[in-house]
Amino acid sequence: MLRFRRNVPTVDATSSADIAFSLLLFFLLAGSFVTDGGILYRLFPDGARLVVERKRELLKRDVLTFTIAADDTILMEGEPVEVVDVRDAAKFFLSNPDNLANLPEKTLIDVPEVGEFSSAVNAVIRLEVSCDAGYGIYLRVFGELLAAYDDLRNELSFARFGEVFSDLETELQTAVRLVYPVRIREVELGGKEVSGD
Repeated sequence: MLRFRRNVPTVDATSSADIAFSLLLFFLLAGSFVTDGGILYRLFPDGARLVVERKRELLKRDVLTFTIAADDTILMEGEPVEVVDVRDAAKFFLSNPDNLANLPEKTLIDVPEVGEFSSAVNAVIRLEVSCDAGYGIYLRVFGELLAAYDDLRNELSFARFGEVFSDLETELQTAVRLVYPVRIREVELGGKEVSGD
């Protein structure tokens, strides 16, 4: 019996390697890398604005001080607090719902798109941080302070416009920011002021 031997055709792999390399190069150059990490925080644009703001005298009632000590303890006006209490304390201070004399004075401001609104626009949160404090506790406290502003903005946005702050149009977001401007001053313990709103 005769057997026929078939010749198996060979595939030239040279072009396959070129194609694989081209695809790899394409995806590396055309792809995007996830880069959002860290804290989004707007610093002072220039020294002139900082000088103007420092000239305006802040009253003691306008400033709420949080301190992160070297042993990672958190103090609010010298009294120990837990991280979970930071947001509520900041919200109460910033909104001053009962217009208390020991909290920032509420003034009636006319905000475009919002109308007249009574707000404590001079309220400042001072965050004193020891150089030896842990970065994790700093991030948690800072996050809670920013969350207090977010909560107040969301409450106002929902009450006035029926939507949360992030869903509002740009003009409305700007108006809500005028009512609750983020004013956090970071100070290195034993050092100088390091950032602004």
